[in-house]
Amino acid sequence: MSTLAVHTRDQLVGRIMPAAAALSVAVALLSNAAPVRAGYSTAFSPRQVEHLSAGVDFSTGLAYTSRSLRESVNVATVDPRSAVRVQPILSNDMIVGRERPSKMAARYSTPGSPALVAINGDFWWPGHGTAPRGLHVQNREVMSAGPLALPTLGIKGNADMRMDQVKLNVSVSYPGGNLNVSQVNGGRRPGELALYTPRVGSSTHTDALGTEVVLSVNGVLRPQSSLTGTVQQVRVGAGNSAVGPGQMVLSGSDVNSVALQAMQPGQSVTINSTMSNSSWNDIDNAIGGDQFLVRNGRLSALVSRAHPRTAIGLTKSGSLLMVTVDGRQPGYSYGVTAPEMGELMMQLGAVDALNFDGGGSTTMAVRAPGATGLIVANSPSGGYQRAVTSALVVFATSAGAAATANPDTTPPTTPGGFDAAALAYRRVMLQWDDARDDTTSELRFYVYRDGRKVGTAVRTAYVDRPRTVGTHRYTVRAVDAAGNISGVSVAITVVTRYR
Repeated sequence: MSTLAVHTRDQLVGRIMPAAAALSVAVALLSNAAPVRAGYSTAFSPRQVEHLSAGVDFSTGLAYTSRSLRESVNVATVDPRSAVRVQPILSNDMIVGRERPSKMAARYSTPGSPALVAINGDFWWPGHGTAPRGLHVQNREVMSAGPLALPTLGIKGNADMRMDQVKLNVSVSYPGGNLNVSQVNGGRRPGELALYTPRVGSSTHTDALGTEVVLSVNGVLRPQSSLTGTVQQVRVGAGNSAVGPGQMVLSGSDVNSVALQAMQPGQSVTINSTMSNSSWNDIDNAIGGDQFLVRNGRLSALVSRAHPRTAIGLTKSGSLLMVTVDGRQPGYSYGVTAPEMGELMMQLGAVDALNFDGGGSTTMAVRAPGATGLIVANSPSGGYQRAVTSALVVFATSAGAAATANPDTTPPTTPGGFDAAALAYRRVMLQWDDARDDTTSELRFYVYRDGRKVGTAVRTAYVDRPRTVGTHRYTVRAVDAAGNISGVSVAITVVTRYR
């Protein structure tokens, strides 16, 4: 297992490539930090500190693994006892389709309760509307529940946060007996019984290799609830049943299909739900991950390859840590293994931490003082903010709680020294000199191909890959934390090639 060694900016002078790092708004974390573990040169030391809101701070810094690989790290620290609200959000408020974290945050953001920080959330099951793998509870409503007990963040009210390995247990009682539901709003697999609510979308998206029972039900499924429904239809050898308002659908295959065929229209059915850990029955919100990185103060992560990663953690004092590490960008940020991410979380003070979806999904967006909305602060490995299944978002509970600053209306200087080179397989390497700004916030850069924006860079280099071989015209512009955009750089024309 390699180990992270985290350095201050001064200690890294001369070792890193010239770069414009991610939007930098930061937090003093040392009050929560655990003692430095063996193999670390120093605990995390933010390069810049900026206060986003009462109880919400954000930092960005650098880490070096024992393999001498550079990592770009972003950390938000949230005191849930302050004037904030931490909210899991399901993409589009339903299973069908995905949505970018910043867009999810914008949907719930209001002038009186603006979004401050957003990160991508759970992994998802491919091929079935991208349902989260784990438990997703939003405002007391169960929107998705997987078949396995997985590491989960649970929130009661605003300040009561806990992590545990939990699942939702759902059973169905009818005149012919009792059935156990495997999952809620996920893809039904062979031998399973699934329950679908209107959150799945307009229909169940299932195949015809089973039986589906359409129920009329009053109420919504909760972590602990007892709902009474009436059988409306029994559909044998049919799938993709419509799910309308006030309806739920039981979908079973194999032995569960046979059991559902015994139900009759007009029969009464009771759906009971309870959490595997009874102390979670009263949770208001929950969002899952795939594994514990840290459990009860000890490293718990499984050995894995290095990737961009997103994680959350809880400190001994009750603060929430939201952390991203960029990756797949050699020279800027390589990515970390799960154990390395766990060790970083322990350095930041986490006594429990779980792993969210990573890779191209890793995203952190923040609202800097003086800005009107969220800006992506990290450098997604795909060059853009990916649409995902869920997000974890922090909101100020009043407009006055968000940190304010005199509006910044001055744009950065126009990037100079713009150069480009055609690489094999239609790739184009673009480089430019850093721009200057009248604030301390670090800059990002918009890259344009043939007059159309194709990417965002957080350093002074970008690799583009047009779909076709041909002649392309490139320009670049700098943008600051307040969204002010510089003038357009000198244009560079490049002829792409296959080899």
